[in-house]
Amino acid sequence: MTNSEPLGGDRSQGLCRDDHKLARLERDCLEIGSEIGSEVASNAKDQIIAVLSHELRTPLAAIQAGVELLQRLPTRAEPRALHALHVIEQNVKLQARLLDNLLDLSRVIRGQLTLERVPVQLGDAALSAVETCRGDAARADISLEARAEPGLWVDADTVRLQQMIVNLIDNAMRSTSKGGRVTVSITAKECRGYVVVEDMGVGIDADRLSDIAEIFRQGEVAARQVPGLGIGLALVKSIADLHDGRVWAESAGSGRGSRFIVELPLREAPSARAAQAVSASGRTLLKVLLVEDNSDIRIMLAEALSYVDYTVVAAESAEAALELLGREPVDVILSDIGLPGMDGYDFLREARRLPAAAHVPALALTGYGQEGDVRRAREAGYANHFVKPTNIAVIDRHIRALAAHD
Repeated sequence: MTNSEPLGGDRSQGLCRDDHKLARLERDCLEIGSEIGSEVASNAKDQIIAVLSHELRTPLAAIQAGVELLQRLPTRAEPRALHALHVIEQNVKLQARLLDNLLDLSRVIRGQLTLERVPVQLGDAALSAVETCRGDAARADISLEARAEPGLWVDADTVRLQQMIVNLIDNAMRSTSKGGRVTVSITAKECRGYVVVEDMGVGIDADRLSDIAEIFRQGEVAARQVPGLGIGLALVKSIADLHDGRVWAESAGSGRGSRFIVELPLREAPSARAAQAVSASGRTLLKVLLVEDNSDIRIMLAEALSYVDYTVVAAESAEAALELLGREPVDVILSDIGLPGMDGYDFLREARRLPAAAHVPALALTGYGQEGDVRRAREAGYANHFVKPTNIAVIDRHIRALAAHD
């Protein structure tokens, strides 16, 4: 009888090994499937957020353009009408800012908020943010003061840096009563720069100083209900962290005001200063090609631009704009991105093939404001990317700057 092992011996061990392999294979497949599913879900979420952003911004852009047009018309409106326009404009800005903060905070949570860091003079960025808030401060009867130590440079994303300071000023004004004062100071100590926003408001209780920048913790400040979700302050902290900085709050207590301090690392001044913004004096009449499929926005923007010394030719589609460019030259292109048929990216690429438009400066004005949208606009050849609703004064300033450097 030959030596042999039981028939079931090796087979049972083989089955165990096979079962173990199958289990491991199943686990690996589930993990891969989970990763793929998460990626698909994440991409779907990004797409939903982008579309939602566009759909919410489009009506806000029409309202903003309409308000600015009515404010510029040479008519003697009665005080009640002027007041109504101010209220509408203020609430459009509030809604746009809330939408910006929500979308940006969503990007922070998903690790998708990226920075385009360049040398920035901290004082200039702060003063620009102050000017953005000055109208709101005047309407709230709050004195907004600013002082900046010159020559302080940081490596920063200019848009995010100004967004951070605007949020701090907005927070300070919301907790300050009429007749109060908000002060923005830019100082330095050793190799660190400081943005200090100080108010005369309700103050912050000592037990809340450490968690004041947490989301949804904004509700009660010094026993007074202050409107807001705390999203702005949470975003300030996130942006400061991305800039290798930090932010904290100080207060002597209830009713004694508060100070928010942002600390950022300084850098050496660049070897050559960037060109200064173009002065509003000596303006020349420029022709702007406005490409916008929404008729309300197109009409309102064209009228508003005409009141700040532009000749405007408008097109409702990329195809119509290309035909127009083939007939007459323009000085600047201002185009929506989400156009029917050919989108704004392909439109500009096609426009660059036309001799008359090969080097015409172009600006994107769109409801799509994701980081990828900004990058795609730059890659397509747009010099700047504005997210609706955008103030006409901001567009005007950038158009003049482009025309001066052309």
